[in-house]
Amino acid sequence: EGFAASIVARRLEDGRERWRFRLGAAVLGGFAADEERVYAGSRAGEVVAVGLEDGEEAWRFRAGGRVETAPAAAEGLVVAVAENYRTGEASVVALEAESGRRAWAFSAPGPDVGASSPAIGRGTVFVGLGDGRVRALDLRTGQERWAAPVLATSLGARAFTPELVPAVPGDLVVADVAHVYRLDAATGEERWSFRISELLFRGGPAVSDGAVLVGDDGGGLSAISLEEGVRVWRADLGPAPLGALAVAADRVFAAGLGRGGRVVALETDDRGALSREASDSELSVGRALLNFIAAAAAVGAVVLVLFRLVLRVRPREPAEAEP
Repeated sequence: EGFAASIVARRLEDGRERWRFRLGAAVLGGFAADEERVYAGSRAGEVVAVGLEDGEEAWRFRAGGRVETAPAAAEGLVVAVAENYRTGEASVVALEAESGRRAWAFSAPGPDVGASSPAIGRGTVFVGLGDGRVRALDLRTGQERWAAPVLATSLGARAFTPELVPAVPGDLVVADVAHVYRLDAATGEERWSFRISELLFRGGPAVSDGAVLVGDDGGGLSAISLEEGVRVWRADLGPAPLGALAVAADRVFAAGLGRGGRVVALETDDRGALSREASDSELSVGRALLNFIAAAAAVGAVVLVLFRLVLRVRPREPAEAEP
């Protein structure tokens, strides 16, 4: 069916297919589910609800923009992000899970496409928008509680990807395309940030046993101390990018993407030694001074070149006529 996606339900006992629902459009993000329905957003700009028991469509909502991120469902509401690439506007929309009717919508000022998937916790919707800010919205009203800048973006740069889903294990853990952050869920205040050397495009952070786990596009799985923000171990799982992570009991499951994709399971090793690796984003005075000198030299060189060009193209003053 080309790029058209389907939702497939399988029996846990033997993996046999129970039902299949064809969405008729591409799906870039994942799905959300509650006890009665499963919800998906599509590039066609729709949020679709499908019954868990029978696989029949319950309702369909036209969101007014591409829904490329996974929706989130909790407390009788489904929250999705619709992005209009013609206007540059991203809208966070809350729908009633039972009927699909819109409960509220939120849009930030200015262009902000390039959003993360939303996450729900503590009566709040958390989402990163393309302006490089993470926002906390009241789940019932959509009113903005706070907005915290985490990434300085330029026009056309993407701050987040649809696969980056925030985690809410008390505080908020969120990743942009290069960093992992722990933010105070009530205020948005940054507790720490950690810069990953490889890019983070394929999967959001997971939290387990006091550590933030995140997979990168270089095939590395990092564990960052939730309390201190230092990396305590890193496992190289191969050259393929790592996607979604799942945590169960004392094991972590990581999905390797690309050709020949696989799922890798890691378990706790009580004999293993932990490290204390600081983030690349921590300030080094010597490095900062060298960066400043290099930047100043580069700016000075550009200014000198422009000055010389101006002198070359400046028109000559006409000679005064002799009396």
